[in-house]
Amino acid sequence: MTTYQNTLSPRFITYIRDFLLDNEVDYESFLSAIDISILNMEEMSPSIPSNKIAFLFEKISEKLNNPNLAIELASNFHYESSSMIVMACMASKDVSHMLHTLTRFDKFVDSAIFLKMEINRTEVCVSIDVSTENHVCADQINLYLVSFFILFISKATRKPLPVNRLSLALKSIDNIDFDLLGVDSRHISHNKTINKIYFPTEFLSTCLYSSNELLHEVLTNALEHYFSYQSNNSNWIDVVSREILLQFKDGSPTLESIASGMGVSPSTLRRLLSEEEICFKTLKNNAVIQRAKYYLNHTSMSVTEIALELGYSESSAFCRAFKSMENCTPDTFRKTHSYREQY
Repeated sequence: MTTYQNTLSPRFITYIRDFLLDNEVDYESFLSAIDISILNMEEMSPSIPSNKIAFLFEKISEKLNNPNLAIELASNFHYESSSMIVMACMASKDVSHMLHTLTRFDKFVDSAIFLKMEINRTEVCVSIDVSTENHVCADQINLYLVSFFILFISKATRKPLPVNRLSLALKSIDNIDFDLLGVDSRHISHNKTINKIYFPTEFLSTCLYSSNELLHEVLTNALEHYFSYQSNNSNWIDVVSREILLQFKDGSPTLESIASGMGVSPSTLRRLLSEEEICFKTLKNNAVIQRAKYYLNHTSMSVTEIALELGYSESSAFCRAFKSMENCTPDTFRKTHSYREQY
């Protein structure tokens, strides 16, 4: 069975390295613990399993006795070490343009991150969902991504992001100083399934002081070329799987809707899948089952809630599909996969 991979950009290692160097800490000893070398951590080096990155964040936080590691790392981010995607976002004209640039390209490099933006008349909800494998604790990596998002926008606009509410997928928020993010702790909840950041819709029109129209055009053109289906630099099966999971939140995805989300024609997508010797239906089923296993392992969501989240109208249909592929029921799978903190 084709397995959906949860990976993050090697740039995460660069960001960790910079933070540790700034604090005069030997970074090589930490990287050796997860069998990662700082060499070849270039822009488009092979992605790294998200469980290794999450484990590294937790290990550094523990060794430095610093529960605010993720926030400090995000606040002291070295923009000269940033990825092309981050630079393209910074060159956008306003917050709305920035977020659309981020959701447009991040799917190609961070398959472990599910980023979605929902807008209504008064409020924007940005969901950031980070998937890890092998039951690794992901509190610090979750906190880092939320912190980076808030501080990233604040730096580009020169204004604090006016966060109305903040829901975090953290088991605990004890000893975390949210004043560092400029967020009122009374507006924060935790132990949620997905991180969600709520802010006023009117803030989307806020201009970026880092805006550079020419730079944005150059970078987005380069990204489109690099991540095109004709390039060898993207694992298209992983990218298509991720798009399937994203679209399940809005209904059952079709080959046509996935092709549209990927920016290719349906015939091109069929050809790409044919070259990988996998049909769309099989890939969709595999992606859904992998996501179901993640929810069963990492959340307290009921089987019915998981079924609805994955687009099934009835939990019985989900249970039949799960059992046909895993040879056990969802409840049995959850009981036999206890928490193990390892990478």
